[in-house]
Amino acid sequence: LSVSASDKGTGKKQDITITGASTLPKDEVDQMVQEAERFAKDDKEKRDAIDTKNQADSVVYQTEKQLKELGEKIPGEVKEKVEAKLQELK
Repeated sequence: LSVSASDKGTGKKQDITITGASTLPKDEVDQMVQEAERFAKDDKEKRDAIDTKNQADSVVYQTEKQLKELGEKIPGEVKEKVEAKLQELK
């Protein structure tokens, strides 16, 4: 990183260059990139599983809410089947 500054009043100019304390060898950087790519696949799979679970939880919640709101309007047999399926999702 190089930075320069000049004083407009005096015309004096100062420059400074900042370099990293150390640099990693190319093969080490390449290995890190490969590991990141490998873990990215695992991370995506985990994220997809979490998203699917969150969607299922939302469906369960909404369905339970509807069952409660509709109450006696739903035939008992239908209500039992829906509740059984909800338990499977949980």
